[in-house]
Amino acid sequence: AEPLGISRVLPFDVDRPALREAIEATLNELNSSRAAVVLPSGAIQERSEPLAAIDDLIDGAVIAAARRFRTAITVAYVRIGQQEHVRGWFTLADADSAVNAAQSLTFLRQMAAGSDTLIVPNVANHPALNEIAPGGMPLIRGFAAVPLTTGPELAGVLCVLDTKPLQIGAAELDTLEALGRDLVRDLGGRGAGNAAQ
Repeated sequence: AEPLGISRVLPFDVDRPALREAIEATLNELNSSRAAVVLPSGAIQERSEPLAAIDDLIDGAVIAAARRFRTAITVAYVRIGQQEHVRGWFTLADADSAVNAAQSLTFLRQMAAGSDTLIVPNVANHPALNEIAPGGMPLIRGFAAVPLTTGPELAGVLCVLDTKPLQIGAAELDTLEALGRDLVRDLGGRGAGNAAQ
């Protein structure tokens, strides 16, 4: 299975001091471990600063959306050239059994291929579920996905998913779309130049 880049899984009812402590610890771990990345072949390569900067921008959007929407999962998928970045924030108590990396990546790639915001308040018995997530979506009952596409070099999606039907109003949808636009703007200068790295 492909990794999702999950740093830590916290219980849904975590208290604020513990959450702050976990965020600080995770950021410290990310900063100290950013020097190397394991490639699919198993070789280790020095991680370039542009890649770290891209992940930082994506992390910022994911954390902002997680704070705003407080759903079980907030995830962003970004493809720049041939590079794929997946960053997420999970509050599921048992994320290991709830998240299938291969199915999740397939779902994110499909959402990134679209050009319109997609909201499915309740996936239970949704007629398009097999097209949206062929492997099913265990525990997920509702989601909203905002495309992050600017052209052939930059595509992606910012998603909020919940374990209960998702209730999202027009103002919240505007906020999610604004977070997506901000991320696209921030990544705008990192298209073709970084795709070759």
